[in-house]
Amino acid sequence: MRMIAGLVAVVGCILVSGCESKSDLIHQIEVSELHPLGEECNGLFYKLDRDALVLVEEGKGVRKLADGVTVRKDEKSVILEFGIEPTIFQWVLTPTAAEDVVRLESRMRHPLTEAQLAYYKKATGRVPDDVNKIWTSFKGFTLCPART
Repeated sequence: MRMIAGLVAVVGCILVSGCESKSDLIHQIEVSELHPLGEECNGLFYKLDRDALVLVEEGKGVRKLADGVTVRKDEKSVILEFGIEPTIFQWVLTPTAAEDVVRLESRMRHPLTEAQLAYYKKATGRVPDDVNKIWTSFKGFTLCPART
């Protein structure tokens, strides 16, 4: 009887939701403010707003950095992929021993052609490598509760 109940639960899960649930780490990243390490929960921060990555700076407001951010789990990390087409940045966020801290590895997803570099610079006013250097300097993020 237990076997039949278990089978019904599995089939019901497949039919209703596909049995895909977000990992706790993905959920925590999606609902948190990502503050650069050392800033505690003060100052500028990044956050996911629907499918966009935004930067929130005190006194300057919210600036959208990228639409269409892909968030996925990879072994022990969460990977955010974003940037203008083609998606060029990857943030690999890996939990640390501290409960609300993730290590950040920011990298370029693949080399860009000269035309893509020129387009990116024109669209954003920055060179991708320079932007990536800022992110790699953070080393990680403190995951702070979102302010309302």
